[in-house]
Amino acid sequence: MRVHFAMLLYSVTTVDTAMFRTLYLLICLCLLPPVIAEAQPCPTPDAAGPFAAGWQAVTVQRGGRTLNCRLFYPAQSAGQNTTVLTNGAPYPMIAFGHGFFMQTSYYTSYYEHLASRGYIVIAPQFPDTQHGELALDLLACIEYLRQSGISSSHFLFGVVDTAKAGLSGHSMGGGASLLAASYDSRILAVAPMCPAETTPSCINRMDQISGGVCIIAGSADGITSVAVHQQPMYRAAMPFKSLAVLQGGNHTRCMDVSAFDWTDPNGTMSRSQQQALTRRYMTAAFDYHIKGDSCGGSFSYGSNATHADVQLSFVTGPAWPVELGELSIQRNGSDVRLRWTTESETENFGFKVFRSFDAKHYEEIGFVFGAGSSLERNSYAYIDRNRKESWYRLRQIDFDGGSTDLPVLYAAPAPSTPDIYPTSFRSGTHVTLSIESEARLIEYTLFGLDGKRVAQTFLRPEEQHNGIVQLPPLSPGKYFLTLVLDRGMYTRSLLAF
Repeated sequence: MRVHFAMLLYSVTTVDTAMFRTLYLLICLCLLPPVIAEAQPCPTPDAAGPFAAGWQAVTVQRGGRTLNCRLFYPAQSAGQNTTVLTNGAPYPMIAFGHGFFMQTSYYTSYYEHLASRGYIVIAPQFPDTQHGELALDLLACIEYLRQSGISSSHFLFGVVDTAKAGLSGHSMGGGASLLAASYDSRILAVAPMCPAETTPSCINRMDQISGGVCIIAGSADGITSVAVHQQPMYRAAMPFKSLAVLQGGNHTRCMDVSAFDWTDPNGTMSRSQQQALTRRYMTAAFDYHIKGDSCGGSFSYGSNATHADVQLSFVTGPAWPVELGELSIQRNGSDVRLRWTTESETENFGFKVFRSFDAKHYEEIGFVFGAGSSLERNSYAYIDRNRKESWYRLRQIDFDGGSTDLPVLYAAPAPSTPDIYPTSFRSGTHVTLSIESEARLIEYTLFGLDGKRVAQTFLRPEEQHNGIVQLPPLSPGKYFLTLVLDRGMYTRSLLAF
């Protein structure tokens, strides 16, 4: 089996001569996998985005734990309690964990920066320092945003991209973000700053993180040294992964406040530069792994990734027998559509499609034939009719029987609103409607445009799971069908023509 999607390890140090660095960069760029598209020119990720940053104070409950949070979002104007900006939505989610005995307010510049670039950021104030609990707190905050996005009474209704989530944090909160990412395969990227080893050990769980990992560290960190904390994390992580060591950066200057600089007097890098470089690599990782933005890939692994004040190491992969171009998933009502492209293929028989309802146990649900050996771009798609929360993965199969699993994709559950088909039909005929919903259909009533009841049926218990509605022949015109389900009542318009 030939491997076209090569694993690459690339490290640039500040002591290289200019000629050697240039030559080395050119060689590495020639080896970069095509999945990292280059879009030129690319604006630097540490620059503010086009949106104003609004924020609100919210409370998240998890069991007996109360998390007082700051929630930042793209807004019509900057400031507290301003109106969310719907133009540009839906926005991905980021949860951020603060450092040991620190405050959420010490990292406001990062929340505002990410909100300006089209992210919704939630930062909880941790009630204690139990690392395992903090990881679950971050995931609870992400779930809070998911539920807010589908709750008609919440100010974020309809503007949250519930399928796209990332994590970050500083020191203790950074380690907790890595631990949280290892618990939830739906996390697409985790980009902590100066993360600390945790109890339980996040180092021991790095290989359980399915999303991209970007660790930002300071070479002069006197509290969580690179050798003891960030380097072992990076080594244990699976690709895609990167480690950006800011030369002269310390543990505290990534924060907005200087009150705790006395705890780590090491380092020569200024606060403004350390924060700018932290924003640069963090934002690039989120843009690439969460939004699929090629410029994020360029600043993470491509021609814009290197910086004179950063020692950067990264691995892209894993090795695949195809050059993968794009891989995405999208829900449309009851349909989940997987799409992927390949730039080239060698002896590729095809792709098995697997689905899981718990992110642990996968069953094969389909197969898509490959192009064999090809040097052209090929596009593929698979549609699964499924309303539930699900995880999908593709398994590439060689002609010789070898196989490689591609990354896991997550599909959020379908909205509770039932799907009705058809909604328009020929008048004067008996019509059978299909109602697709997780809820049981108990009763339905048909009204005319004048509000008069045309038909009404109460379903027997054995009929309530069928999702079938039988309508009598109707005259041409518009009608309203009211459904009574065990989870609520819904009305939909119908047209007889």
